Amino acid sequence: MHFFWLYLAVVSSTFASQEHKQLKKVQQLFPDNAYGVDVSKYQGKVNWPQLREQIDFVFVKATEGVNTTDTYFLYNWQQAKRHGITRGAYHFFHGHISGSAQAQHLINTVGKYHEEDLPLVVDVESARTTRFVSPKEYTKQLQAFIDHVKRKTGDEPIIYTNYYFWQSFLKKVHMFFQAMIFG
Repeated sequence: MHFFWLYLAVVSSTFASQEHKQLKKVQQLFPDNAYGVDVSKYQGKVNWPQLREQIDFVFVKATEGVNTTDTYFLYNWQQAKRHGITRGAYHFFHGHISGSAQAQHLINTVGKYHEEDLPLVVDVESARTTRFVSPKEYTKQLQAFIDHVKRKTGDEPIIYTNYYFWQSFLKKVHMFFQAMIFG
């Protein structure tokens, strides 16, 4: 699990856009730093009652590419809600695959988008997802992903990345600054 602070996401979105209704709501719930984790099949069965005592929110891996759904997504998604943990879903992005198709896969998997859920997240942090594509094409597909999510949900997704990936692939593309957080 990766621990990260939601405060960074709230600050980033506030600088760029006033459209993140869910993040504003979370900022009201957690005026100081809020702590969270991401979970996926790699954690196996999570002890949700114990985790609830340690975090304020969770991002649950939902999808990857256009064909992969995390085998623990439905379980983790339901358990987070059952235990009263503010939740969001994330997609592990591949730059050589249609961004719109990947976004639709995420939206189809998550299903009904609830007002209390955090915005969808696109995880762009792995060099292995760039080996088949130029940075220009990667960012083109990432923009297509962002545009598709916004069109379908009314909210821009959060971009989850790390410093190296930002420096190597996204830094020169100013449009991505507004929606990103570092893990």
